[in-house]
Amino acid sequence: MIQSFFLLNTTGEVLIEKHWRGVTSRSVCDFFWDEVNKYESKEEMPPVVATSKYYLVSIYRQEMFLLVTSTGETNPLSAMEFLHRVFDIMEEYFGTVEEATIKENFATVYQLLEEMMDFGYPLTTGKCADFPLRLQKPALTKGHTLTHPPIHLHSRTQRAKGHDQASKCDF
Repeated sequence: MIQSFFLLNTTGEVLIEKHWRGVTSRSVCDFFWDEVNKYESKEEMPPVVATSKYYLVSIYRQEMFLLVTSTGETNPLSAMEFLHRVFDIMEEYFGTVEEATIKENFATVYQLLEEMMDFGYPLTTGKCADFPLRLQKPALTKGHTLTHPPIHLHSRTQRAKGHDQASKCDF
């Protein structure tokens, strides 16, 4: 079971943090970054690090670390798979995943994490999942200002009624 999620850039700055089962202090990211700096390249960082209080599971993709913490023993491969799925879904939504993209779409990333994890357990992680967020380009109005379309959060009720999109996916 996953307690917290952190997305770190190449300097160790936390771009996103999400907690499901209690708040994990950011000092765990400082410890993690100290571990990263022990290696010549970031790719050499082992994916699992055990501390006295937490297990840290991470992946490194496109100059960013995705990190989850757990207080109890958890299956590290399932945690790594979850992190890869998070990154893949962000790629699907935003095209490229970069620090600027994450900062511009902070709320959307946060809502995606809410949909993908429920109280520390992965919930909806497939690329074909019927996520409630349907991203649309902002519309240009007469006053030349951008307006964002409303975000409809209805997928959980649709899934509960049996109207999910799983049968429409190409696997």
